[in-house]
Amino acid sequence: MNGFDPLGYGTHLILDGFRADVAQLGDAAQIEAILRSLGDLLDETGDVSSVSVPASEDGDAGYSAALVAAESQLALHSFAGLGKLSLDAFSTRSLPTDALVSAFVERFRVGRLESRLHGRARLLPRESALLERALHGERDYARLRLRDLLGG
Repeated sequence: MNGFDPLGYGTHLILDGFRADVAQLGDAAQIEAILRSLGDLLDETGDVSSVSVPASEDGDAGYSAALVAAESQLALHSFAGLGKLSLDAFSTRSLPTDALVSAFVERFRVGRLESRLHGRARLLPRESALLERALHGERDYARLRLRDLLGG
């Protein structure tokens, strides 16, 4: 990387889930399995980079995982201690937004959902060490946003 975060232009969907199934939010294998099933909805072919990060900070234990492909990326952050999670999905093509929302709500038994749709996103790196570092930063941002949305 050359000192700036490259932007990608396409469809960027952010889903924030509240009052989700806490047991699933703390299960690393479930998080990875669900992320991969969501990735299958993107119909991406070719090489896919992935990284998973167990996380525990200030009682917000959970898990983060990312998939990065040629034309799309997914990042999922769970916060079992808060009963919240966030999905960041981006594609240079159109996203199957309805299918992603339905799968997200159903798989995590989300009680309340906030969503945002944008035309651009910060691209995640494909190299494993850089992707892990970026995922930590994305997780920090998601945690702060989720705490702010419902006051804690």
